[in-house]
Amino acid sequence: MSRKRRTPKQRIAICEAHGWICHLTGIKIDPVRDKWEIEHIVPLAGGGEDVDENCAPVLAWAHKEKTVQDVKRIAKGKRVRQKHLGAKKTSSRPIPGSRRSGVRKRMDGTVEKW
Repeated sequence: MSRKRRTPKQRIAICEAHGWICHLTGIKIDPVRDKWEIEHIVPLAGGGEDVDENCAPVLAWAHKEKTVQDVKRIAKGKRVRQKHLGAKKTSSRPIPGSRRSGVRKRMDGTVEKW
């Protein structure tokens, strides 16, 4: 999915709509002094849309921290989805000595398959 490129006027309009308040921290953003970015409230990879209503201003350091967490959650969501759809096989090698291994070790040291 491609993201729309927003003009400076559009970016400022999004920030003014939110009152120049950081979406993540609630801190007032000073556009001259603070480094700020526009971020998607619901990530695109998580099913969010690339519309202005899904965008909000955030401080750059807070956005970086949120992105790290989003990447982890999205990756786990993809793994779980693949598993439930049957696209990803679970480990087919059982733990040696477990009931699923099909091997039994007797007290005298002999090994038999069952």
